[in-house]
Amino acid sequence: ADHVLATIVSRETMLDCAEKRLNDDIAAKQAIDALIQAQGCIDEGNALLVQSAQVISDTTEENVAQSTEYTTAAKAQFEEARSHIEDAQNYYSSANFDDLLAYLDLKSQAAGEALASNAAILIQDKSTAESHNDAYNQADAEATTLAEKLPSDLTQLVVDSYATNQDALIKEYENARSDAATHDAFLREYLGTEQS
Repeated sequence: ADHVLATIVSRETMLDCAEKRLNDDIAAKQAIDALIQAQGCIDEGNALLVQSAQVISDTTEENVAQSTEYTTAAKAQFEEARSHIEDAQNYYSSANFDDLLAYLDLKSQAAGEALASNAAILIQDKSTAESHNDAYNQADAEATTLAEKLPSDLTQLVVDSYATNQDALIKEYENARSDAATHDAFLREYLGTEQS
């Protein structure tokens, strides 16, 4: 009777592990999808900032307006990326998104400083424009330093955590399966002996 009960418990554990693995698979996939969307926004935001910097090198009123348009769009892209990362974090809380969120905050801050600099340029306040430009450079440099810590493929943040989570679940499943097999072998032998 102990072996029958042990087999039942082992099989329940196996089913529980299988359900946990499936739920983990679904959550990881949702987080990866959100990260892919975030990566697209980040790439677009960075490209817009490059365009903005190229245009603003000649500070005509028209160029400042164009730079402001690019920078505003870049800031919106970084904020949308942050929203996607927050979604990823909600889907897969075991992954660490802290550096990525800090990076996005710095990129948004840099874009905000660029916008303030552009506004100062338009009213010909050179001192304020330079101050905001220095703040832009500082935030952008900090973001660049943080970016070096991040994987080139942001989905790796989830993949690494997923691998760790799955490893533990697989071990638990395999242990339960081994226990079930041991108890099943005993029961087969017992039942085989009973039938003779």
